[in-house]
Amino acid sequence: MRSFLLAQVFIVSDNVIKIYAEGGLGYSAHGLGTELEFYNLLRKVGSPLINHVPEIIASGFLVYEDGVYRTVPWDGKGMPDVLAKYYPLELSYTNSCFPLGLWSKQQFGMDSSTECSNKPIWPYMVTRKCKGDIFARVRDTLSKADLLNLASSLGVQMRNIHLLPLPHGEPLPKPEDNNVRDSDPPEWKQVISTLNGRRNNIKKHLANWGGTVPTVLIEKAEEYLPADMSSLIKFVKDDDGDSVYTFPCWIHSDIMDDNILTQRSLTDAKSTCERDLEKLDAINIIDFSDLSIGDPLCDLIPLHLDVFRGDIDLLREYLRSYQLPFLRGKSNNDIYKSVRNSKFSTASYRAMCYCMLHEDNVLAAIFGLWKELRAATSWEEVEHLVWDDLNRYQQSSPTLSS
Repeated sequence: MRSFLLAQVFIVSDNVIKIYAEGGLGYSAHGLGTELEFYNLLRKVGSPLINHVPEIIASGFLVYEDGVYRTVPWDGKGMPDVLAKYYPLELSYTNSCFPLGLWSKQQFGMDSSTECSNKPIWPYMVTRKCKGDIFARVRDTLSKADLLNLASSLGVQMRNIHLLPLPHGEPLPKPEDNNVRDSDPPEWKQVISTLNGRRNNIKKHLANWGGTVPTVLIEKAEEYLPADMSSLIKFVKDDDGDSVYTFPCWIHSDIMDDNILTQRSLTDAKSTCERDLEKLDAINIIDFSDLSIGDPLCDLIPLHLDVFRGDIDLLREYLRSYQLPFLRGKSNNDIYKSVRNSKFSTASYRAMCYCMLHEDNVLAAIFGLWKELRAATSWEEVEHLVWDDLNRYQQSSPTLSS
């Protein structure tokens, strides 16, 4: 069980200083390394998302030695000597100029003991303060039209995140893991391992939420979930029996109402087509320290349950702007051609499985927003009420190969 220390955030003038302390030095160093790799990628590919995230001013490590604090700059490239001194980390991926970036972070999540480190060194990042108010603080002052504009703009920016190319890297040998197979793609191994581990202890996992989930549903969880969670990303083609995998992408993992900034000044303007376009871009997204790789549906869970609070109009507006298919193949839309009738490829089913196995108690939000579901006697009832609109979108969305 990881011992968590939350990141410390300080606002000084127009700058935001974030000191990473979550999960110990190894975990937090990977958080900074992955975030720096992500920002570098945004600039490298010219992603329009760069205009909707904080601008990095400085980054590195805060070190305490001989009674004095000093900073050691680091841009994420190469292994810093000061980190090797206090916390030598074995590299998980080669041929990468970001040794503590996304791929290494994925492997660290599988291999590391998650003890909290008390080393006198902390990663830090300084960014320019973004314009706008935290959405959680101004939500109740916004009109439905404002919220629809917010949902539309989020659809655009999440599309920008999910279209980013994955970084290059070659996996080094990994320890054995009973929850994955050698045949599973390396980019999916950590995700499959984590989900299978929770699935194998699903009753205990759900019971840990302290009465959130009705007992009758806990008893039916095993029969609802696939026996192997790789079924949600690996499908068998109808024509030749070969396997095809969904294409993974960067995911923010924490799109909550306190990680979205909206510029309130634009919402009071007279509504015109031109103004609406300005309002569409009037958001910023912050806190990329939980960046990961996985199924883009996982980003939709906090959006729908926390940001949209289950409002189906906001979900539909988001999807109209998002415009990406939930299942993406590497070539020629193999997935859509061959597995469209598979239960495991159904968006609502996959989203429900991710909710049941989520590391956070997202089921509390579901049973709080849809109180009638407290009397549900099957997971199918929950799935269809909360996520059915995803199926309609999935059936009508354009196909896209990467």
